[in-house]
Amino acid sequence: MNSTELNRLEHDPQIIKDYVKKSAFGKNKMMYLPLIVGIMICVFLAFVVYEGMIQDVGYTLVSILVVVAIICFIGVAVLNRAAHKKLSQETSLVPICIAQKYTGRMPVIITMLFIPVVPGGMMRHLLSI
Repeated sequence: MNSTELNRLEHDPQIIKDYVKKSAFGKNKMMYLPLIVGIMICVFLAFVVYEGMIQDVGYTLVSILVVVAIICFIGVAVLNRAAHKKLSQETSLVPICIAQKYTGRMPVIITMLFIPVVPGGMMRHLLSI
């Protein structure tokens, strides 16, 4: 693979779109709070409905909890969309590094696996696992 092909792949819009879609979820750590609260409310509501305790808990409280759960999931969607837009802007400024071309002498024993990470150009980094 030569450097012109690498440069072409770094600016491929489909690769960038797939990367942003898959990696935007979870970038904003504040998203986890409404996600966990919404899941907990849904689990509680499922338990209440399954056990037939709707009248004991009250229709008003169940309705309020349903609304709160919906608001939590809408909040997750809004925060995820903001993270998606931010990541899209970052990748439009700096190309995505999808491969690293090694030149020169390779080490005799390779003990680490290197995975290329987002920034390309002057800001290329490798994440070791």
